[in-house]
Amino acid sequence: MSLISCPTPSSAFPTANEAMSQELYKKNYTNKDGVWTSEGAREIYILGKKSGYVRGLGHAVKPPPSSPLTTQSSDLQHQLAKARDEIEVMRFAREKDLQEFAKKQAEMEATLRDHREEQRVEQSASGWSRRSA
Repeated sequence: MSLISCPTPSSAFPTANEAMSQELYKKNYTNKDGVWTSEGAREIYILGKKSGYVRGLGHAVKPPPSSPLTTQSSDLQHQLAKARDEIEVMRFAREKDLQEFAKKQAEMEATLRDHREEQRVEQSASGWSRRSA
């Protein structure tokens, strides 16, 4: 029986510094009973952070930045900015309407006060004329 020798890349084994780093990570993301605080933390510890690794798919090609999702996101951001601008215009128009309403209300209250004052003057004048007659 012959053994087939398979070359092992040096990067397959962690260095002492990497091993210490991994143990520190494990200590930070497990509770005192050794249970992982989250499934994601456990997966990172086991799999490590690897470029090109897509969670749930394994090693795969990540979509390029100009994917339809990025374009859709950009479109949504543009629509959001446009909606915010429209809201700002409507808010300005509403504030202007409220200011005009407050001004008209103040004018009407002043007119009402003047009218009531005129009525008092007329009533007191008619009261004096009846008393003198």
